[in-house]
Amino acid sequence: MILELQQLHKLDSVSRAADYLTERAQYGNSLAKLVVQNFDLLSGMAFLTVPKDVAFSYTDLSWAALGADIEIDATKIFCSLVREYLKKPHRAIIFENQLERPNDPMIRQHPENVAVYGAEVYHVLCSGLKGDLEYPIDKFLEEPRSAESDLGILAEGNHLDVMSRNWKQDDIRFLANCTKAIVVEVFDGEAYLIWVPQSKVS
Repeated sequence: MILELQQLHKLDSVSRAADYLTERAQYGNSLAKLVVQNFDLLSGMAFLTVPKDVAFSYTDLSWAALGADIEIDATKIFCSLVREYLKKPHRAIIFENQLERPNDPMIRQHPENVAVYGAEVYHVLCSGLKGDLEYPIDKFLEEPRSAESDLGILAEGNHLDVMSRNWKQDDIRFLANCTKAIVVEVFDGEAYLIWVPQSKVS
């Protein structure tokens, strides 16, 4: 298992997650579109970064659902999962940034953890790079939040640590093929959805 998912709330219907991811990918960057195409989303499993023993209800993954009476920090839970995931070699977390462009002032002033593919911007942390491992996960997650529909992936592959941050089409294909999980914000930014192939949970 690539993540400690058994302690999280599992969606009863993976089709709801599949529809949500497919819709988000339509507006996403090249990597998001390719990753969603690569998988049969209905054959996987989907989890929310909410403890499985927390009771709550929702009708739409886009709307706020946790409420002030549920005292959990779903983003902190996700940060912890990512931190553990990156402790093993040849792993990366990548989030697209749909609204920023490589020449935008914010990207030029803060190029750390940024990769570009043509006019597209991505935020990257790799497990084999000391600077990436020392970068705060919570700060990293704030960077792509120019659009809450931004998709991310957890990837694993032998060349992730040495890839140029100026990506070509072959790099996008490589990353899509290395994808072990797809992540996206849900509930209006209150939590994250994590989709994994069934084989990664067994």
